[in-house]
Amino acid sequence: MNAFIERGRSEKEVRALIRRKYGNLAKIMSRREYREGGFLGLFSRKMVELSGYTQQTVFTKREAQKGDRFQANKEELLQSLNQEKSQPHYKKILEEFRELRSELNEKLEASRTVTEKHPAVDRVSSILRDNEFTEEISSEIEEMLVKKFTLEELENHRVVDLCVFRWLSEHINECTYSNDQKTPVTILIGPTGVGKTTTIAKLAALYGMKYKEIENIRLITIDNYRIGAVEQIKTYGKIMNIPVFTADSAEALKKIVTMFDDNELLFIDTIGKSPNDFQHLGSMRAVLGVCIPKAHVALCISATTKLSDAREIIRQYDIFTVGSVIVTKLDETAHVGEVLSLLIESQKPLSYITVGQKVPSDIFEGGKVRLLERIHGFSLQRDEIQSIIERADIEV
Repeated sequence: MNAFIERGRSEKEVRALIRRKYGNLAKIMSRREYREGGFLGLFSRKMVELSGYTQQTVFTKREAQKGDRFQANKEELLQSLNQEKSQPHYKKILEEFRELRSELNEKLEASRTVTEKHPAVDRVSSILRDNEFTEEISSEIEEMLVKKFTLEELENHRVVDLCVFRWLSEHINECTYSNDQKTPVTILIGPTGVGKTTTIAKLAALYGMKYKEIENIRLITIDNYRIGAVEQIKTYGKIMNIPVFTADSAEALKKIVTMFDDNELLFIDTIGKSPNDFQHLGSMRAVLGVCIPKAHVALCISATTKLSDAREIIRQYDIFTVGSVIVTKLDETAHVGEVLSLLIESQKPLSYITVGQKVPSDIFEGGKVRLLERIHGFSLQRDEIQSIIERADIEV
């Protein structure tokens, strides 16, 4: 809105001036008469003043010229942009923008699909949560189901369950051995209380029965600190008729190891240390240094260990070049979701599981099937889980 005040000798003259300058959109709001000129009040003339406003923007001649130049520049810019559209770099930018927009639309569509979850997806999420899987693993499985199945297909719980177990099986690495893969030295490491000494006795007995070479197996311990540790492993050795050796330094361990050739299998028990005890972990790594290059190092983790602690154990013990994980004390927990989540996250191969104190019956090579079959709430039987792991022809 623009206000104006115009003056003239008569109202007719002023109105004509307003119409000429502002057009028909001008609105007159007030009228005032006054006298102008003269001398000592004589010979003055009557004048009329009209004031009002208009919605129309009024340009001076100079402003109009500026507007003309702006319009010309605008047209020149648009023409330049139209020419740029034919240039290769413009086309590349436009193509990248279209790809980005397409990707964004796909993500928005996926987000919208997950938000409107089918009850079958909620069912799977609830089961995974009850088994104490991490939110990250559960979310990955949910996303996989939403992408793989239509809403109608999700109604088939058995097919959905098979798909969940196949995903879990494919994301868990397993480390198994055969006669052609015998490792001359096996070292067990891990924190205090995970059952390393009992586990190493089970391994020795298991290898002895598997390869029929019990006479070629040797047990070595460097745990001279824990009360009764040496006596415990010597008792196992006596029962199984396996020689037991002790070493308290790198030099002593080197002398023992060099006594045997590659046909003999050495199983080394180590000191249980907290993963936060960096100094002692470093010292133990120095002692085992002579063996590690040709050894398989297995990290023992109890199935009862809290997930955050288990993650830290894997991180700190990785200075030993961990080749696999042995899950111990599986019989002492009702939920395996955290253990499975740890194996999936770390991608450390699972080599053995232990389910009790009996030597050697309570240890199983691989153990993926036994871990998966302990997930409760799904509809699958053990033979179906076994078939999935063996990649049998099961329709999913």
